[in-house]
Amino acid sequence: MALGLGLGGSSVAVPYLQMTLPSGFTDRWAAPMTFFESAGGQYLTNYDLTTLKPAIAKTYYCSRTGSSGAAGTSQGAPLDKLSTCLAKVDVDEVVIDCSDGVDWYARNSFGWNNTQPSRSVSIRVVGPGKFYSIQCGSTNAPTWTAVEGAIYKTTSSLANSRSVIDLSITESDGFKQRLTSVGSQGAMTAGTYYNDGTDTFVWASDSRNLVGDLYMQPCSDTNNCRIPSASQTTYIDGINFIGGGPLTYVSAGVVDPLVVALNCLFQGSSSNSKNGVSITGPGRFYFYRCGAGRNYRDQFNYHGDANGDPKFFEWECWTGLGGYVGTSDNASTSHENAAGIRLNGRYVGSLNRTIADINDTRIMMLGGYAGQARTAAAANENIAQQNTNLTWLGGVSVQQGSNPQIAILNTATVAYHKMTAPTRAGTVEDTGTLTTW
Repeated sequence: MALGLGLGGSSVAVPYLQMTLPSGFTDRWAAPMTFFESAGGQYLTNYDLTTLKPAIAKTYYCSRTGSSGAAGTSQGAPLDKLSTCLAKVDVDEVVIDCSDGVDWYARNSFGWNNTQPSRSVSIRVVGPGKFYSIQCGSTNAPTWTAVEGAIYKTTSSLANSRSVIDLSITESDGFKQRLTSVGSQGAMTAGTYYNDGTDTFVWASDSRNLVGDLYMQPCSDTNNCRIPSASQTTYIDGINFIGGGPLTYVSAGVVDPLVVALNCLFQGSSSNSKNGVSITGPGRFYFYRCGAGRNYRDQFNYHGDANGDPKFFEWECWTGLGGYVGTSDNASTSHENAAGIRLNGRYVGSLNRTIADINDTRIMMLGGYAGQARTAAAANENIAQQNTNLTWLGGVSVQQGSNPQIAILNTATVAYHKMTAPTRAGTVEDTGTLTTW
């Protein structure tokens, strides 16, 4: 049979057969997706995420040319801030109008700005312009003054300069350029920044004149997209989140939120131990063609807590260069009884272990690519599974390089299928089981 590739996919002429997920996985999560596999170890699903949109009775509009005094209930009278739309007590849908083709850099309250909607809501961007929700200390672009040579400064506290993103430069993996923090003005070179507690000093990677520049952006600690701890749906399509905690959820009780994000980027998290996507507690979290990169710690991160455990689905997602701490900075990682499916993702650019799951998780990884860590050293395998984890790999391409391809620590079990057996670390901790399924 020939199947489509799901949302936005094209049909393929390869025969695919419906597969049954292992009972050891479905005992933890009876995932609603149906998966199909080919004889050659290719995987897909026809799951339709658009069916998860909440019902829409009231739509609010915002645009970069909108007004704070507008009703916001029609495209012709848009509001000027996404956060204002999200805070409406009757909002079901927010349309971010970028149909004029101009990218909208929505700083501070013009973006999501830590707002927690009080009800299920759908948020979508109408292009061709792009929308950037930027978490920073001001609604305005910084004002830069010359210091010496190619160094410029702007008044900005350390809390509002935890990362500096050059919005004018999109790098090869689709993320905006993140500058490197250094410890003093004297240590600065092209592509670095320094904050002395009062001012942020920047030397652009292209050494351009920053006087009047609208694109060099310090970012703050505050959460950007904050998911409320409630049994409601948050459906997001097409937003680029920059700075703060790009997407953050922390449960405050036994709830079951559903988060669906399509075609989003999560990048530039602050240097205050923040991840790109940071999930703690129960709920369902589905990401389709989303990227996470240039974040201070992990790119995708999931934790269980006393209220329950997350269920996640990363579908055709990817990571870019990220991790700036030096220990346990992963591309995608889950912990404490989480259950997740990674389908046809591309996981590269991590400082440490690329894929890392720990503390009795249940993981399916079907298709896709697990690259080598940027650091060639012990405990930096492409894939690491630890404690009592159960993990199933199907048709995964695991890059060869200086680091071992996999570590199966403690009593974890990894079963592989329709792929070459990955090379083990062989350390004294690498005592788990590698088998087939």
